[in-house]
Amino acid sequence: MFLRQLAAAALLLALLSPNGGAGAQGIPDPMSHFGFEIGADRKLANWDQLTTYYERVAQASPRVRLDTLGSTTLGRPFIMLTITSASNQARLEELKEIQLKLADPRGVESGAELGRLLAQGRTVVLVTHGIHATEVGGPQMAARLIHRMASSDDEEVREILDNVIFLDIPSLNPDGLQWIVDWYNQWVGTEYEAAPLPWLYHPYTGHDNNRDWYAFTQVETQLTVREAHNTWHPQIVHDIHQTGSNGARIFFPPFIDPFEQNIDPALISGINQLGSYMAAELAAKGMPGVVIHNRYDGFTPARAYQHYHGGVRILSETASARIATPVTVDWADLRGGRGLDATVPTWNFPWPWEGGGWGLPDIVDYMEAGVVALLNNAARNR
Repeated sequence: MFLRQLAAAALLLALLSPNGGAGAQGIPDPMSHFGFEIGADRKLANWDQLTTYYERVAQASPRVRLDTLGSTTLGRPFIMLTITSASNQARLEELKEIQLKLADPRGVESGAELGRLLAQGRTVVLVTHGIHATEVGGPQMAARLIHRMASSDDEEVREILDNVIFLDIPSLNPDGLQWIVDWYNQWVGTEYEAAPLPWLYHPYTGHDNNRDWYAFTQVETQLTVREAHNTWHPQIVHDIHQTGSNGARIFFPPFIDPFEQNIDPALISGINQLGSYMAAELAAKGMPGVVIHNRYDGFTPARAYQHYHGGVRILSETASARIATPVTVDWADLRGGRGLDATVPTWNFPWPWEGGGWGLPDIVDYMEAGVVALLNNAARNR
């Protein structure tokens, strides 16, 4: 009897917790929805499956809001998730108004008002995934991370939810993601597994829809700029990408030169601080192969909207597999580029990866660790 009473009391306490008692009552986990673990080798969820999952999570969790921002080029839902504590969700419009005032200080009347806004506001972080549709890790990882944020009551998650408004666009190119995943799944287990899609994966821009951040020619870019950037003015944007398999395991800023001359020095300093923090956090978690200040520069508004709109932009580039098929990279085959030898420790690459097997589980783990490190920093430095 005593044990039953104790269990009932514990359940009641969880349900009354300030973060909505996530405890995950009714929140579907990825395994139960997709039928496989997110990040498993040779297993990919397509856009239809992912959007259905996010609808279920948003219905079940008071921490998660799902908004359909519009339709993609081919008519699929283009969505954004807003993840924060239940108490922050209840005052989301108020927090948005605070953010708008902080984004344009001409509307702030005094130092006292500024101090009040800073105390009452929250750090706004936008994370975007999969603008290049063959880079499948980000859209897959998003499902696992959002489930964690929706359901976990650990101290790290609570601190993030209390202090951050986490905006997540789980795919910047849903049409391409649907094509890539359906094509991969059609041929997995055959001699054609991981064969390239025989057409380009955006209806108009092909591969480089990631060069549209100043011309705004594509509906996906327009929706992201209008409904995320210009509505929320995030202090931090994390754009998640993948790169080749034979170099570092993941890149974070600082960027190399050149920086476009109109980027504010305070933003460049913020990029340097945050990227270095993320690299240190992954090293602390025992994850080798992290490089900073290599290959990627801070030039051109074509791929960096937030550089010019008051926010810190973090690019991450994680080593790829063959879509979701694992690869083996021998030590002798590791390469670098632009001054990096991926087998030699340097100040910006202190712990080389030793080579071996690499697949979607590794990609998702590295990506998720990077996002969580960023969110921790955003929460602690609110």
